[in-house]
Parts: sequence; structure tokens; C-alpha cells
Amino acid sequence: MTEGLEIIEVTGRRLFDSEGLPAVEAEVELENGARGRAMVALCENSGNTDQMMEVLSECVLFEDASDQRGVDKILEETVSSVGTAKCGGFLTAVSMAVSRAAAAGLGMPLYRYLGGTAPGRLPVPMMTMISGGRYGKNNSLDMESYMVVPVGAASFREGAARCMEVYQALKRLLTISGHQTGVGEDGGFVPDLRNSEEALEYVMKAMTLCGCEPGKDMCMAIGAGAGALYHEGTGFYQFKGESRMTGVPVERDRNDMMAFYIRLMDGFPVCAVFDGLAESDAEGWGLLTKILGNRAVFIGQHQYR
Repeated sequence: MTEGLEIIEVTGRRLFDSEGLPAVEAEVELENGARGRAMVALCENSGNTDQMMEVLSECVLFEDASDQRGVDKILEETVSSVGTAKCGGFLTAVSMAVSRAAAAGLGMPLYRYLGGTAPGRLPVPMMTMISGGRYGKNNSLDMESYMVVPVGAASFREGAARCMEVYQALKRLLTISGHQTGVGEDGGFVPDLRNSEEALEYVMKAMTLCGCEPGKDMCMAIGAGAGALYHEGTGFYQFKGESRMTGVPVERDRNDMMAFYIRLMDGFPVCAVFDGLAESDAEGWGLLTKILGNRAVFIGQHQYR
């Protein structure tokens, strides 16, 4: 064990995140006095949170904080054995807090502790431009978010600045077109638009106005939120907002959803789709990644059960 990096205390706290939703925080203290803290939002039906925090806080005591793999293995085995958690919220918080404490204990910045001595690349930022679904304040858009991804930026700072420029340009475009520019819970604008194509069209126009070449300087990402659109009884994804705007019922099955994504990718530089199908549709996810995985990154949602 690395001297001074023994975990001597883990404290769990129940908090609320920036949206006022339940969250948990873990704080880890090491023998040499170093501390690390991390907060993670809770998913729905998270079970007995207090019991979960107590069990996971105790299971890593006196472990070596620099052995991240070992700590994570203990956390995962504990969750599996006691069955107290339905989501990995506090598990993730403890894991993150341990890594931050270890970095502090070694006197290193977190990025260097995790990335080693070899130069690494920071993640590319994604910024929500237009919100719909559960974030859209009952607007007409069924999907949750339409984002920009500054893939051509030389640095994280430059990428974030480009995103803000597009955001302000989009606001002007929506205003000129007579749409409202109020924002949803995740910060995107919430106009009433006909469909996803119109939302992406507005975003692409804003990108072009800022001098960005779509597909080269900046791409798009979609938070589909398909799980909320899926109706277990019928097996269809129900687009109620689009139905209201067109006056025609819009429902899509699995194949229709794939064709829908193909149409969006053919018309716009979409490089990532979040929550593209219902979580329970394992077969559909396999087909989706097999057919379209070479065109975009498809990211699902997983919950501990």
C-alpha cells in the first residue's frame, strides 16, 4: 500500500442537484489528510439511499486509494452481494471521490493522476441548443435535446467559445422568426417547431452564421430520450408533439426509428445520439449499432437493478 493513502473515512450526504433533483455526495479522507469529494445525481427508484451510502462507505475503509481498480471492484461486488442499490449513484460518487483524494494525496492534478505522464486530449464539449421532451416546458419537440459538438476546435476553451457563439446566433435566428427564446431545464431554447428536422435546420444555420463549416468545424448530437417516447403496450414510439404540429398521428416502430435516424444523418452532420431506443430493446440496440454504428456514436442508458 502506498504510504499515507489508506482510506480512513468515507462520508455520504444526501443533496439536491442544480435542477432540484435528489443527489448524493461522497467525501473520502486519507491517512495523510488528503480529501476528495464528488456528487452524482440519483436515478429514479434509487432504493434505500441511506442504507446504500452506509454499506458502500464501510466496504472501502482501510483500502489503498491509489488502487482504483481494486476499490471499484470492491464497490461493485458489494452492490451485487447486498442488493441495496437500484442505481450506481453513490457507487460512482465514492469511486470519483477516491480518485480525487488519491490525486490530492500524491500532490498531483487529477488529470495527470488519471492520465499518466503521456499527453492526453481533453473531452470535446457538447452544448444544448434546443430543448424538447421533458426539458422543453411542454413545447412541440418530442426529443429531449439538440446539441452542437465543436469537433474542429483546437482546445476545450476554443470549443466552448464556439458553442456560445452558435448559441447566441441561434437566439437571434429564433427571435427574427418569431419564436420564443425562453430556455428549458437543460439550458436550450424551447421553440414550438414542426419536427426534429426544423430544429436541426435552425442549429445548422446558426453554425453557418458563425463561420463554422458543418461536419468539419462542428457536428451535432441528439438526446433522443426514446425511453420516454416508447409505449410498452403497443411497441411504438409516440411523437405527440409532432402529431400536434402536423395534425397527423406520428408513431414509429423500431425500424421506423432507425430510418428516422438515417434521414437525420443524411441531412445533418449528426455524430452522436443519446438514448436512441428504449432501454429494454436489447435486440434493437444491437441492430442500431450494427447498421449505423459506423456513422455516429449511439449511447444508451443503463441503470443498476
